[in-house]
Amino acid sequence: MNHRSRIHRGMLSGQTPVRRGFTVVELLVVIVVIVIVLTIATPAFRALIYSSERSLAFNSVEAAVASARDVALRSAGGDDGAVVFLYDQGGPMRIVPAVRVGSISQQRRRGELSAAGQVRVDVFAPVADATLIEMPPNWHVRGYASAGSMVDTQGNGREFAAWYNSEPWGGVQTQEPVKNERNWVFPESGLYPVDLQVSPSNGSSAGVRPNFASQTSRQSFMIRFDARTGAVSSDRGLSLLIDPRPSSRDRVGAQNPDADQLRLRPDRSEDLVRWARGLIDAAPFNPRTGRALDPPYNTQSFDSTLAYIGIQSNDTVLVKPVTRFAVYDERRLAQDIGARSLNPVTGTLYSPVAADGSGDDAIRYDEGLFRDGFNNDEVRDRINAWIEGDTNFDQEINDEDAPQARLYLVRPLTGELVEVLR
Repeated sequence: MNHRSRIHRGMLSGQTPVRRGFTVVELLVVIVVIVIVLTIATPAFRALIYSSERSLAFNSVEAAVASARDVALRSAGGDDGAVVFLYDQGGPMRIVPAVRVGSISQQRRRGELSAAGQVRVDVFAPVADATLIEMPPNWHVRGYASAGSMVDTQGNGREFAAWYNSEPWGGVQTQEPVKNERNWVFPESGLYPVDLQVSPSNGSSAGVRPNFASQTSRQSFMIRFDARTGAVSSDRGLSLLIDPRPSSRDRVGAQNPDADQLRLRPDRSEDLVRWARGLIDAAPFNPRTGRALDPPYNTQSFDSTLAYIGIQSNDTVLVKPVTRFAVYDERRLAQDIGARSLNPVTGTLYSPVAADGSGDDAIRYDEGLFRDGFNNDEVRDRINAWIEGDTNFDQEINDEDAPQARLYLVRPLTGELVEVLR
């Protein structure tokens, strides 16, 4: 009798065939083995992901800088190129190749319409065909602001603080000690009311004359390249990058706009280089309607362009050139300087601001992140030390430190990147 016949006969006689299963002990052994494997593999897997993101961050920055240098060399109008570092609230960090499209004159205070009271500011716009590069999550870039670079001088010799004049950097007071110290600055380009055309510090409607007297909302830094040689540009002045805010509110013609109003909308433009050049070269117009003004022109005509690409427009970012920058993991920085974590809204050490300007629009660190109390100067000093490699904060770099950030220097004559070894 074969095996199949025995099974069939057993089934006919009412017997249930025996089925072998796992015992409780065997299941426990399998579970224990799985737990052990996961315990061993998870840290290794995390380390692999971290290493991959780290390499991607370094490669992204190097590629973006090379792309911006190429933009400068290919500039049809002989205008300088630049790479600008931007961070939107919640991330990720964007690296934007841009080209100079012109310049505008901006008064430092209300009523200073003479040449002596004005500041000449170059305007840059993103290059339409250039590749926009995004950093991996939590990987950021900080720029090196040399001692004294946060203070500028207008035509009549008066000093003013416009670049990085937020609370962490001493506000608008030129005599603050931080203004004459070196600092590693973060792109404060995403900490602003996105539903307002103009910062609430100067009024929330287009047509209010922008000026340098109050806090400028959006700040960052760039690397600027000479159009003729590809070398680092010798220009160290203030510039503006056009970066349209992601909102249609508080805009000219927000409801049923006509053709004149649409041409003033950077958020509707497919080519910001052409849009910006057209706006700079345009005849004076009413900033609310977009329609041309008839001579004689008044102060409103002076405001027309500035309302859209001036220093207080929320469609622009105030930038300055740097020649050194650092690539790092914001989580590691926060942990080492004594923060519990990053702010869940901004993804940084900064507090969020109200999107519509209804709340406190000041740019500041999130004090609640720090376990042992908050001191703005101490946090700033610790950030500077950590970026430069002094991770145990003993005011010198030695064998006990574990540098986490990678520092770069841009060669002045060639525009090439060089890693700074410590």
